[in-house]
Amino acid sequence: MADRMTPEDVAERMRGFLLRSHAAEDVQIEGLRLLTGGASRQTWSFDATIVHGDGATETLPLILRADPRKGPNVMSRSVEYRLLEAAARAGVPVPRVHLMGDDSLGVPFFLMERIEGETIARRILRDGEYAGARERMTVQLGTILASIHRVELTD
Repeated sequence: MADRMTPEDVAERMRGFLLRSHAAEDVQIEGLRLLTGGASRQTWSFDATIVHGDGATETLPLILRADPRKGPNVMSRSVEYRLLEAAARAGVPVPRVHLMGDDSLGVPFFLMERIEGETIARRILRDGEYAGARERMTVQLGTILASIHRVELTD
């Protein structure tokens, strides 16, 4: 994804990609925003409303994970996608991957479900509204880490 690509460009390209990949009658992209963090990757959040050929409509809360430019990376998007799939099969609580991208953005990308929640550590560790979560978090994180170690990987 070229650094010069505007949110409007991303929205239009995502609309085209989702039209093709879902054989949809129409797709609307709403609430597209670039999330903060991630110097080596771009993460965009948006809702895609998809009108299928049979008239059924669904709205998907999605995350777009993309490389901002071509070049060497620590992990390719396809490897990240496959790791998330494997983790989900092993029972690790991860966002569901939706689709592996094509060349619509000019760089590797994939779509996964968006899960609402807090990600800012300072808030989780200090704000009163997360006191209950802090009481359970250590055990939950240990359990999740153990399940990650049971993930079976294949080529």
